Amino acid sequence: QYRRYLRPTHPQLARVLTDYGGQLVTAGRPQEALPLLEEAFAIQQGELPDGHWEAGRTRSVLGSCQSALGLPEAEANLEKGFRLLAASRGEAHQQTQLAAARLEAHRLARPSAATRPD
Repeated sequence: QYRRYLRPTHPQLARVLTDYGGQLVTAGRPQEALPLLEEAFAIQQGELPDGHWEAGRTRSVLGSCQSALGLPEAEANLEKGFRLLAASRGEAHQQTQLAAARLEAHRLARPSAATRPD
């Protein structure tokens, strides 16, 4: 319903899309979450200043979604989201800690080179 009241590039719409997309990922529905998170990130890239913490949060959630789908760009987005949050909010901030947990979960879930079949 936010789409009825906010312009298509409003940062508040991006925040809602990120929250909903994150809930879908948590619920095991990353395929549904992916286009919402991509839209949120695109809005933020056009509307927020470089280095804004919300873009870092969205990038981290997007990376988590991509990780759940096995997409190769997941780790880069998780790392960049974490770094952006750490730089803008500090490593002790709740959002930075959540981004760190997403990155760690991704790293623990991927097979190591030693266990990959040749």
